[in-house]
Amino acid sequence: MPFPCFHQRQGRDIALAALPSSIVRELAEVCREAWHGGMLAGCNGNASCRWQSPEGERIVITRSGAAKGRLTLRDLCVLDARSGATLYGGPSSSEGLMHLEVYAARPRCGAILHTHPRQLLALALKLERQPDWQERFLKLPVFESGVWRARLGYAPAFEPGTRELAEAVG
Repeated sequence: MPFPCFHQRQGRDIALAALPSSIVRELAEVCREAWHGGMLAGCNGNASCRWQSPEGERIVITRSGAAKGRLTLRDLCVLDARSGATLYGGPSSSEGLMHLEVYAARPRCGAILHTHPRQLLALALKLERQPDWQERFLKLPVFESGVWRARLGYAPAFEPGTRELAEAVG
């Protein structure tokens, strides 16, 4: 059963789309599993997916400040994939621009889960006081780090939510 999505414009509710309940359920499930697995804490991180609505390509993304462990329809925003304009909900995650850049650069990408694992954040804080900490962080002698390092891209550190970060990640 679809959820009706509305946007207030000039005093009138205008139906923009019918967001499939499967999208809401899947985003909620993925975020809940990431939260239970320690990949997300508090309200950090964000998730999105592409959606081909009758009106065109949309990005469904978590809103700013949403608790990902208990996501509901009210915690989602719908963005126009081309312009980035918020069509429903909001405000969008502060990393909405980054998601749009990744989707633009990777047409086959269907979803993004941007996490902030507490253990990695703590390790990064400990290492950042040392010279070449980012390089050392990526070369940790952990089997999984080598497997993932071979599959991941790398972007320099930029202020969260900025165009520079979005373009570097895209």
